[in-house]
Amino acid sequence: MDDIKDIIMLMNERDKNNFIRFLNVEKEKESRDDLEIFHELADPKNGEKKKFKQKNQKDAYHQNRKRLMEKLTDYYVLKSRKDDITGASKVSGLMTMCKFLFEGKMNRLGWKIARKAEKLAWETEQYGTLNSLYLMMIEYSESFHAIDIRTLIRKKSEAHKLAQLEENIIITTQIIKQKLHEVKTSGKSLNFSMFLDSMLRKAKLNNTVFENPKHIYNIIHVVRSSFLAIRNLKQFEDFILEQYITIEKKYGFKKQHHHLKIELLYMIAHVLYRNRKYNESMDYLRQMYAAMNEHGKSHYRAYYPKYVSLLGSIKCFTGKISEAIEAHERILFKDRQPISIKDELNMQLNIAVFYAFNKQFAKTQAIFRSQKHRDEWIENKMGREFVLRKNMVHALTMYDLRMEEEALEKLHQVKKQNMDLFALPQYEKVGVYIDMLIAYVKDPTEISARQFMANMSTSSEKFNLAQEENKTIAFFGWLMAKVKQTDYYKLVLGMVK
Repeated sequence: MDDIKDIIMLMNERDKNNFIRFLNVEKEKESRDDLEIFHELADPKNGEKKKFKQKNQKDAYHQNRKRLMEKLTDYYVLKSRKDDITGASKVSGLMTMCKFLFEGKMNRLGWKIARKAEKLAWETEQYGTLNSLYLMMIEYSESFHAIDIRTLIRKKSEAHKLAQLEENIIITTQIIKQKLHEVKTSGKSLNFSMFLDSMLRKAKLNNTVFENPKHIYNIIHVVRSSFLAIRNLKQFEDFILEQYITIEKKYGFKKQHHHLKIELLYMIAHVLYRNRKYNESMDYLRQMYAAMNEHGKSHYRAYYPKYVSLLGSIKCFTGKISEAIEAHERILFKDRQPISIKDELNMQLNIAVFYAFNKQFAKTQAIFRSQKHRDEWIENKMGREFVLRKNMVHALTMYDLRMEEEALEKLHQVKKQNMDLFALPQYEKVGVYIDMLIAYVKDPTEISARQFMANMSTSSEKFNLAQEENKTIAFFGWLMAKVKQTDYYKLVLGMVK
């Protein structure tokens, strides 16, 4: 395991090039060994580090690695400030400037900037930062230009209470997420409403919590995880629409909450898509796009990949496969704009499926071959279900490329790695389906369309066309198209109407 190499693997090409420029700006001599190490670790063909025989060479190598790690940290600190859409980094920067001025006895200017930092921190609800800011202001409150110390103490106490409230919400949210994960992996049922009420009471979070869109968003995010885990999409659709309308009418979205508005619009559009309400989903996606273009370009850059990903999925399942492919190709291969690793992996899996629908199997295979990360690494970032879907798509692509032996080996590997998952009720039918795939790949005459539906009905989670999600139908449609000897994409479009 190489921590620095893992960090570099997370970086997209734009970040790598920007980091090299960042190093070159700071270089103090003609040759930089840390830059050489960066190039060495960034090359996927280099599986091993250089060998050093002499002790002084080893020491120099590790010193340069240490310096490289420090520079990577410095680069991402600066990048986070540039990409920040909450205002937090600007407040931190103003505080650093205040400290510098106070220590230099430039109290008038220091207090002028301190007031500016205070105002921005309240506007952007940076209560933890405010707590630290007031502590610094109290430390230098003997100045003629200072705010009255009693006022500072009162304000600090108020900020501390709000910061404590946020901490309680974060802790409670994480406990709820952990519980939901346990429920999902165990297959047990949970009365979510009762559990949520119990957790809020224990954390002493009363109804005032819901007056802030940020807190409402945190709760909605948890509820979404719950409903997605138990596949109760209709109930979540009703819940989030009700909450969004309430926030918009009762409280509105201030500038500092604008990213939450975009997130909620995305969630609504996404659940409407998953419930096959494509027109309604497009309406909210248009609202999301309009919101992305407000308040500068930072929101647009942050959410554009999510927007394109969902837009492509809607187009794919409404018969506009070429437009779906074009939109994904533009952002993945042409624009070269930096996107998060999660967005990149999601879009890669999307376009792999789109290519398969469009019978461009070689391009689907090229997507999987271009991925540099191992499944364990991807699972850590995206979750186990994502890796399962990725490997199943890859196996089906191998078969379509007439690589039957490789496809069969991949399917056996998927089955072996997920036996515990298939033992859970919500994944039982996936296990049944993989068994049918294995049987089909071994002998394509083994299964008929009638036998396919009969097998799917033997699992406790019955296959119901009206209730299944598009991604599930896409998998089952592949085998159905094979046994019916019909066009795969046309069959799936008929099934998802």
